[in-house]
Amino acid sequence: MSIGKHELTSKLLSGKIGGDMVRPEFALWLENERKSLGITRSKFARRIGISAPQMTRILNCEQAPGDVSLNAIARFFNIDPTSLYQLAGKMPLNDNKNPPNKKAETLYDNIVDLPPDLLDRAVDFVNILKQLKLQNEQISNESTGTRSERPRR
Repeated sequence: MSIGKHELTSKLLSGKIGGDMVRPEFALWLENERKSLGITRSKFARRIGISAPQMTRILNCEQAPGDVSLNAIARFFNIDPTSLYQLAGKMPLNDNKNPPNKKAETLYDNIVDLPPDLLDRAVDFVNILKQLKLQNEQISNESTGTRSERPRR
């Protein structure tokens, strides 16, 4: 049973959709794709690789899909994960002022499906790199006699 227009409006107005909830556009797109395949929600979920209850919650706008689910859906439909993440509201839409950073996307694509312990180590490593960059900038500023601007009290 898919979510109706009136029920969706009610959920939007009551604040039950937002934050960790799925974007209605994503749920409607996914439901239309399922219907075009002519299969049940449970069979659709099985083919994608997520549980049937989770698929129902996503399609009813009750739960936002996680990264693993979004990547599985992208693989199933053979589509670019970035556009799927944008449709699901998990990343900002690109605009001319903020072009996509291909290196960051490549890094993300390589670590997103790591097991939690390795993902934690990857995040720690990136944080260390960021700290080293800041330290190098500080040393460079000190050697050139420039100081970073600090707000006055």
